[in-house]
Amino acid sequence: MKTDAQCKLLARLCPKDLLALIGDAGAQYLSTNIVELREIKRTVDVVFKLRRGRTVYYHHVEFQARPNRKMNRRCFLYDALLLDQYQAPVITTIVYLFPQRKPIEPVFRVELDGREINRWQFGCVHLWDIEAQAALNRGLPGVAALVPLMKGATWPHIEQAVRQIETKAPAKHQNDLLAILHTFAEAEYTTERMDQLIGRKRLMESSIYREGRAKGRTEGRAEGQLITARELCRAAVRKWHPRVSHRVLTAIEKCTDVAALKDVNLNASEWDTRGILQRLTEH
Repeated sequence: MKTDAQCKLLARLCPKDLLALIGDAGAQYLSTNIVELREIKRTVDVVFKLRRGRTVYYHHVEFQARPNRKMNRRCFLYDALLLDQYQAPVITTIVYLFPQRKPIEPVFRVELDGREINRWQFGCVHLWDIEAQAALNRGLPGVAALVPLMKGATWPHIEQAVRQIETKAPAKHQNDLLAILHTFAEAEYTTERMDQLIGRKRLMESSIYREGRAKGRTEGRAEGQLITARELCRAAVRKWHPRVSHRVLTAIEKCTDVAALKDVNLNASEWDTRGILQRLTEH
């Protein structure tokens, strides 16, 4: 499951909702930026410009799908460059989307001869630790779009999230927020079921869908074939294995072998999930 574009779009559409999620509610919202850092020319996920009292500061947010042992070092580097670039306080929060067996402590340590001589600490949000109903009770459509990734999320919660987006989000943002919700719900529910709930037309009118099509054209026929093969593969696997694991869907997203994807599409009715995983990962 690709999450980067969805998370960055969500931050642009509903910055104030996300501030409540990352522990910065109450700050005066000033702007949202996608920042290209000087020197290393690296773009960070999201930087909110905020004010508390007379102090203007920046809240840097990194969305992370899976554990990365280098994440803390990377955030430390980003923060140092952001501090130098803005000459103002910088806070960093890492938002982890999917459960981890052993969550990484959000601290970057500098040690000398086994002794800690310095540390840089970050905020951390684990979406799977947040109760889905408690999140919905906040009445924030930007948070509602993340409900499928939260603790105890069931189909009624997904339906409530859709209603909340349709009633509380600005009309111009609704299709995009519904498309984000659709993406995050795909790990548990079939595309067909989500399409019936949200409406395929609304998804096709979202900027994520339009940008995806434009990107496919830009990257050429080969990439277009890969995207199509993945879509057909996902549909076939969901049809014949309705309780398919997140691991299989992740393998489909990572697979770049069009022939392997086509094989799975053609043989999904006969292969078990173990055989599907083997074909997707053997290349």
